[in-house]
Amino acid sequence: MADDGTGRVAARQDATGESQPRAGVHARGGGLGEGGSTGVALRLQSVQSARPPRNPSLHMHTQVLKSASALGESFSSRHVRELHTLLALQPGAAKVDAHLGKLRELQQLEFHSEQLEYSFRSSLMRDVIYTSMTFESRKALHTAAADLLLQGPADGRTTHTKYLAAYYHLRQAENEPRVLCLTTDAAQQALLGTNWNDAIDVLELGLDALEEATCARTLTLTLTLALTLTLTTDH
Repeated sequence: MADDGTGRVAARQDATGESQPRAGVHARGGGLGEGGSTGVALRLQSVQSARPPRNPSLHMHTQVLKSASALGESFSSRHVRELHTLLALQPGAAKVDAHLGKLRELQQLEFHSEQLEYSFRSSLMRDVIYTSMTFESRKALHTAAADLLLQGPADGRTTHTKYLAAYYHLRQAENEPRVLCLTTDAAQQALLGTNWNDAIDVLELGLDALEEATCARTLTLTLTLALTLTLTTDH
């Protein structure tokens, strides 16, 4: 092979006169093999994914924001810590408060001392962060949030309010069976407490759930909602 005048070995030519890349050098715009651009991109992606983030703090801030975005416009630090504990997310629960404080300093979050809650300074920023996650990531966060609401302490919430909040998360997770079960339980609780306003709220949610339902659990919910409708009409 001849020198090209720059100190490098030029590409050799095959019998057809077409230039061929020298050994060890991948052709530009190569195919799907290891020598093509796709192969290079895959190896580069593998190397990059193995590297630690250039700014670990920024990476952790982003994860905290993602978790918070699934909780809604406002949220408590405890709920974020519980999400990270339940899903084994980084940063660990012990470090969540420090990251929330830093995000407040960076004016990405606001803290409301009366409610002891944080909120996003910009709804648009929250939406961008939320939609940057895959559906599977959002589903895991929403399912965990629903579980924490239903299993955790009341925190001043009525049972009805907890059901409504959990209903939102399960709908976002597209967990149809649990949505139907939860709505049925909520309707029954409202009827037991003869709280007709709560029962009407649940009735509206239940009808929405039934419109999208495809599983066999709809019968129990339908009967419960029919009873709810009958009793609320009488009152």
